[in-house]
Amino acid sequence: MLKKLFAILFLLLCLVTMGVWVVGSHGQLQFRPEMTQDWVIVSIITTTFGLFVFLMFGKGKKSGKYIEIETVGSLDKALDLELAKINSAFRVAVDEDIKVKFPIVYASVENGNKFSQIYIAAKRKLYLPDFWRDGVCLANGSTPDINQLAMAIDYWLGNNITTKALYQKFPFVAPNDKAHAFDIGREVEYSWHQTLNHPPTDHLKEFISLAMDDEVLSKHFPFTSLNRLCFSKCTGYPYTGDIATINPVDEGYFEVRLPNNQLLGSGTAAEALKILKDSLPADIGPAVKGTAEDLLK
Repeated sequence: MLKKLFAILFLLLCLVTMGVWVVGSHGQLQFRPEMTQDWVIVSIITTTFGLFVFLMFGKGKKSGKYIEIETVGSLDKALDLELAKINSAFRVAVDEDIKVKFPIVYASVENGNKFSQIYIAAKRKLYLPDFWRDGVCLANGSTPDINQLAMAIDYWLGNNITTKALYQKFPFVAPNDKAHAFDIGREVEYSWHQTLNHPPTDHLKEFISLAMDDEVLSKHFPFTSLNRLCFSKCTGYPYTGDIATINPVDEGYFEVRLPNNQLLGSGTAAEALKILKDSLPADIGPAVKGTAEDLLK
């Protein structure tokens, strides 16, 4: 505001100075034909300067990419306003640490086992939400419209819907490759196939193929950490970390280690499978939806 006021005052001062110069150079206030050239020069100079002032100070007034954020000062406030406009029951989650570090570029809205994180693009106006359920990111989106953003988040959090239904209502949302499997409860089977097709090392393929057909181990959720094959009692992140892991030593030879890296034994794929199964609690069940934190509740 002070910058604009200074620019306006400076422009008026220039006009007065130029006018005094024209009058002074001709020695009279009354306009005469020979003064025309000087007044034209004055008009060109002041018009050019006025345009410069407009471009420098007027442009920043309300022409930024994220006007709705600039108006209220942060993404969480802007999104809360849009959620209120559509009568949503949800509001941006308050995390003071994140709010202090990233007040403009990040926000999160939660409801039970679902949440959405929202980021903003730098080079052009785009809101970039993701859509999580049970500790798994199932879809991402991009839209320049904060109202559509708020409506999509409200629809996702407030309804028991699939990612396909979310996409059909809001085409700017794109479900990821695993979304359908998680939507229909086939996430464990899907993850086993993904782990087999994309192992961190080919040395694990023999054990994965064997474990997929095992009645007990195939019901646990597989994931990898470096070159290790790990197993979780839940399908969302963070995973549980209390089941032994398989570490390929060489082709056809594996170590079985506890989470604290204690060696339980080693051998062929079949031998390693038996060692791992013998280390499992007798009452262990199939992996369940949710995160390790959910299992502690």
